[in-house]
This record gives sequence, C-alpha cells and structure tokens, in this order.
Amino acid sequence: MREFDLRALQMKECEMLKDFAKYCDENGIVYYLMYGTLIGAARHGGFIPWDDDIDVVMDLKNYRKFLKCAKKNYPEKYFVQNFRTDRNVWINWTKIRMNGTTSMECNRTDFDIHYGICMDIFPVVGKPKKKIISKLAQKAFRLQNILLGKYYVKTAGIQAEKKVRILHGIIPEILRTPICTLLEKIMYVNTERCELCYIIDNEASFSYSFNSKAFTGVSNERLIFEGEMYRVPNGWKDVLTAQYGDWRTPPPYTERGGHGDIIVDLENDYKTYYTGK
Repeated sequence: MREFDLRALQMKECEMLKDFAKYCDENGIVYYLMYGTLIGAARHGGFIPWDDDIDVVMDLKNYRKFLKCAKKNYPEKYFVQNFRTDRNVWINWTKIRMNGTTSMECNRTDFDIHYGICMDIFPVVGKPKKKIISKLAQKAFRLQNILLGKYYVKTAGIQAEKKVRILHGIIPEILRTPICTLLEKIMYVNTERCELCYIIDNEASFSYSFNSKAFTGVSNERLIFEGEMYRVPNGWKDVLTAQYGDWRTPPPYTERGGHGDIIVDLENDYKTYYTGK
C-alpha cells in the first residue's frame, strides 16, 4: 500500500528530467525517452497517471560520453549512481539520484546504497550478427549480474545457487569492479555496427531487440512530457509496438501500479530511514 503523494513525486522527477535534458543538450549528448515514460508522453502527454519513475536510453557512444562528462560536472544536487560510484549497487546501468530525498523500497532500509529519488539511464548496445559472439555477450551479462548481486544476496539473506555462491566466494571484492568493467567490453557492441540492438536493464536485456536506427543518430522527433519537449526514438510508434503491442490502450485497473511499496520523502535524505550497520 503506497502512502505518499504520487503527483508530488512525479513533479520532482520532472525537475530531474528537465535538468538532465538541459545538461545533455549543453554537452551534445543524445538521449531518448523510453519504456513507461515514452508511453506516458505518447498517450498522456506526461506521466502515466500511476507511474512513479523516469526512463531514458542512450546509444553506447552517448552513454559513455555522458558518464565521462557527468563525472566532472553534473549538477551537485544529484548523484550519478552505478557500480563504479556506489560499490553496493547491483544495477548494470546508471541512475541519477537526487540528494536530500528518499525513494526506498520498504524492505531495503538496511541496504547501504544511495536511495534518493531517481531516474534511470539505460545503455543501448548492438546485437552481433554472429551467434557465437551474441551468446558470449549474453554470458558476460549474466556473469556481471551475478557479481554485482553479491551485496544484494548477502544483505537480503537469499540462499543463492551453488555456482553463484562459489563465484561470490572465489572473486575478491577488490576485483569485482575491474571484472565487471572488463565484461562490459564484451557486452557493449556499438549499435552503429549492427542492424538490431538491445537495451541493457535487469529484465534479461536480451528478451527484446529493436532496429538500431531507432536509437542511433540524432532523432528530430520529440514529444511533450509534462509541458516540455523531449527527444524520442526514431519511429517511436514502432518501438512501442515492438515491445508492448497495443500500447495505446491502458491496462485493466487491476494491473495499474508503480514499483511496489516504497518510502518516499521529498524533504529528507534517505539516510533518515537507513536501519543497517
């Protein structure tokens, strides 16, 4: 049961998106709205009424450029979060968190990571034509997920599979980040070289493939999202149809919801709710 002002959260996330888009435009970085944010722009002109986050994607060239630039001068009120900047996170993409706020799953108050309200930035990578290379990329993705998940498995008290426990036991913590970085060299294939592409996220990533042209180059297509114009993929209608089918029709009322039970506080830092050691 979610007990917070959803619209107030959405407006705070709009502030994040506006600052993000301004930063990208000033630094020549191309992004696109994606997932529920793209549906919201296309169907509602803003947030899906029950949605509680922001999703964008970037092709590999722009994703790397963003990380390089943001490391130097992203606005100080935000924290750019990934496994390189927050050693306990288990995500293989990047989040932007707003400092001094809270958006935390109720069952993760003992997790020692930054839990400010956030938006997601997912990298788009090419799907190699050669099956052996594609399978290697998928194996690298799975191995990276296992290594990144070590802290989550331990803190959540999960009984992991034997092979996962072995990997967690034999790979020293000091090597985890370098190995995950090395695995990205296998996973990250430039979309410009490939007809099809994937989006790296936690939903297996390789379940959906898209035409790479949707996410490469500079799309001139934009949609209104909460009163502002933002970039959307080339042929965005085809992109939505490929992933969701009939995206124009809202789901049944019983299927409308956000990301579960979360603690939202727009005025107080996530550390206020931290119960770990």
